[in-house]
Amino acid sequence: MSIGLPSAAPGASGGPGGAAPLLGLVGGDLLVHSRVAGLAAQLGWSAVPVRNRAEAEKCRLLLFDLNREVGSRLELLAEVVGANPSLSTVCFGAHVEVAGWRPRARALGAGVCTVNSRLLDVLRRQLPIAAAPR
Repeated sequence: MSIGLPSAAPGASGGPGGAAPLLGLVGGDLLVHSRVAGLAAQLGWSAVPVRNRAEAEKCRLLLFDLNREVGSRLELLAEVVGANPSLSTVCFGAHVEVAGWRPRARALGAGVCTVNSRLLDVLRRQLPIAAAPR
């Protein structure tokens, strides 16, 4: 399935030795991971699962799946953003639940909060921004 995206975002190969930057996914079922990984690869990124701060610190952009385990995932958000306030983050979840977690996520430092159905559109905008030199 081709969605007509460039093979790499400008400046996306900002990792060591020209390695693709890492997009971390906190949570997420296999379908979400597959969709995110596919889009990331088309834009010159590598998607990796993230379970803790050490793994998160290797990433340029973190996605937080708030469809379940909201409390523990928001704790990790607070931890990683507290250690690196310039880290790009995106939280996503069900549209019927977003009003419940968005205020807390924003207060903890989430850069973008969106609903499941908008996740890939948001990523198309956020990956090039996160790839820019800091």
